[in-house]
Amino acid sequence: MEREAFYRTMIEFVNGLTDESGGEKVAPDDNLFDNGYLSSLSVVQVMTFLEELSGGILDPALYDLESFSTLERLYGVLEDLRTPAEAVA
Repeated sequence: MEREAFYRTMIEFVNGLTDESGGEKVAPDDNLFDNGYLSSLSVVQVMTFLEELSGGILDPALYDLESFSTLERLYGVLEDLRTPAEAVA
């Protein structure tokens, strides 16, 4: 998935988590926690969604909460999931 398409997809997903509508524009470097889009509990839903998008399995031990704080960082996690495990290790 291309970066811009990912951003659009994640904005729609995050808006669904917060019952927001209208697809408010979130900048790639906006902090999703500080701006009220995500909570530490909703990260589990984000992790599951990233697994669905990538077809991979996310190992939570490899990431801290900050890894899920912006669209840019979420895209990095998605890229990690799409990279074969041998290449990451």
